[in-house]
This record gives sequence, structure tokens and C-alpha cells, in this order.
Amino acid sequence: MKESDPFKKRANRKFFFWLVLIGLVYAVPRLLEDQGILDLGLGGTEVRERADNDASRTSLSAQEEAIARAIRNGATNDLHNLASIALQYRMRPASLAGGQGSYAGFKIPGMMKANENATYDVQVLSSDRIRFVAVSAKNRHDMIVVEADRLGNLGGWTFTGAFRHLK
Repeated sequence: MKESDPFKKRANRKFFFWLVLIGLVYAVPRLLEDQGILDLGLGGTEVRERADNDASRTSLSAQEEAIARAIRNGATNDLHNLASIALQYRMRPASLAGGQGSYAGFKIPGMMKANENATYDVQVLSSDRIRFVAVSAKNRHDMIVVEADRLGNLGGWTFTGAFRHLK
């Protein structure tokens, strides 16, 4: 069967042209690389290894992110508990080992200074303000800094390291 429609002939020629061009674009660099003339890093084994390494890095990053998120959440919870303990201290009279309206003299209880999440430190800024610092137990660059006001409300949360990049 002979085609007489010039449009179909032109369409077939264009299709064949693009097919050949795509084949050349794909085949020529590989041919040159196989001959040792060109090194594009396109070798099949090398490409698979790169993809495998990228995939393992991605899953490792996801695992590290999950660990950092768990530590951040645990440390955040611990900081809320410390703020509550500090407020109780502030409200207790001096006769009951309290601050009598001031955070001055507050110290983190020994059993709460460190745990699997972080180590904790406190800085009394004034009689009405106190700052807590949590340093991750896994990475000392991952920190949380937060302040409590006279009512024990936490504010001014600052996250560093991996904690800063978590959503």
C-alpha cells in the first residue's frame, strides 16, 4: 500500500528523524565512554552504585531526622516540666525552701539535670525571668534555649543545629 498523502510522509520522516536523534544522543556518549575517549560517569554499574548511595543517604537522613525529632520533643517536654518546677519554687515561701516570689537560687533537681534526651542548665536572669538550656545527648550542637516569665509561661524558643531544621 502506497502512501500518497504528503502530510503523512512528512510526519513519518519527522518521527524517524527524532527517533534517530534521540538514539544518537543516548548512544554516542556511551560509545565514546566505552572507547575511553570520554569519561562522563555514565557507566551502568557506576550509575547504579551512585543511585544506591544516594538512596542510603536519603534514608539515613530520614532516620537521623526522626531521632532528632524524638529528642527535641522529649527535651521540649522536659523543659515544660522544669519550668513548672521552677514556678513552684518561685511561689513557695523561703521557710519551705522556696524563692519567696523570686527565681533566685533555683537549681535543677539532680535527677533532672540529664537524661536520654539532653542535659539541662538554668540561668536566673532576674527575680521574674529564668532561662533554660537543653543540649542534646546525641549532638552537642543541637540545643534548645527558652525563657520562663514570672507566671512560668515559656517563650522565646530558640532551636539550634538539627532542631532548627525540623518542622
